[in-house]
Amino acid sequence: MKIIYRQPETGSVLERAGVKNCCFKQISFEKDWKQTNKREHYHTSYELHIMEKGHQEYSVDGNTTKLESGHFLLIPPKVKHYAASSSPFATKISLTFNFSGEIRLFSGATDELVADDINIIAKELEKNDFLSCSLIENRIFELLVGIMRICGYKFGDGGKSIDESSADMRLGMAKQYIDDNIELNPRVSDVADFCYLSTRQLTRIFREKEQITPAAYIKKKQIAYFENLLCKSELSLREIAEKMNFSSEYTFNSFFKSFAGMPPGEYRKMTK
Repeated sequence: MKIIYRQPETGSVLERAGVKNCCFKQISFEKDWKQTNKREHYHTSYELHIMEKGHQEYSVDGNTTKLESGHFLLIPPKVKHYAASSSPFATKISLTFNFSGEIRLFSGATDELVADDINIIAKELEKNDFLSCSLIENRIFELLVGIMRICGYKFGDGGKSIDESSADMRLGMAKQYIDDNIELNPRVSDVADFCYLSTRQLTRIFREKEQITPAAYIKKKQIAYFENLLCKSELSLREIAEKMNFSSEYTFNSFFKSFAGMPPGEYRKMTK
């Protein structure tokens, strides 16, 4: 038996699917059959077996299941089972893992995606460079999610949909653009164009995620930047107005007073 991967306690991509304590093993019955447990037993974790070559028979909960090449068997915790027989030179991969959800006992055929994951894992084992472990972990993640879906498991609302992830990504892009260009007095349309969104779409994302409009968010960031310049720089009010792309010092004064409740000059004196 060759242990290919053992999940770390933290920082694993598998955690996103609610998987913990994953151990990925490769078993050759020519070498490992003597060590295979042939007595009825059960585990407190899930046990997944995927046949690569040959076949193997399992007794699970009193019923016999034959695994052919390209088929898998997923055994839930506390289900009694044992390995009944195996063909010569058979090989399989085996995974044990804990899972926050609940999946029923299932056996069936793997699909092309699972087969592709297994092939990539084998190739990365041969390369064995410093990125191989991360690539193998990602493929194990894909493999487990693929098997769970074949078993009929429906992932709930614990994670994010593609639309939600996209909204989070666009929100992050928008915030970064505003931070990077705050001195240029950015408009909402500038931010929307940068994120490849309409102003309406951008406003919807900000309202849903930040409970604020993008225009109000920009002004909030500008005020924070103004306050920092007034408190920590020696720039005159005219220089600050020019730096922040205002048409005049008067326009800057009016803008600042509408949010801070006092003119910038008075705010500077108070803070200093």
